[in-house]
Amino acid sequence: MMRDIARTEKCAEFTEALEKCGRDNGWKGVFTCRKENEKMKECMAHWYHNEDFRKEVTEMYLQQRTDYRKTGLSKKMRKELESLGYEINIKS
Repeated sequence: MMRDIARTEKCAEFTEALEKCGRDNGWKGVFTCRKENEKMKECMAHWYHNEDFRKEVTEMYLQQRTDYRKTGLSKKMRKELESLGYEINIKS
């Protein structure tokens, strides 16, 4: 979860730069996109070592686990059922 959130939310600009470089250079991107890759790795490492971020993601994970244990439905399954019009009640 930490990696996905860091990559898509916290380091989005660096991720996009690396993806663009890779698209523009094809297989040569392995060699030509080293700066972009290094910047993205530095950004992600910063967030991996941020204690507040770690606690926030831990709380999100624990809440998802609690919801799964109460309903027996994963987050993806709950979203799918809700999109079909079913109401999912999570009892406290």
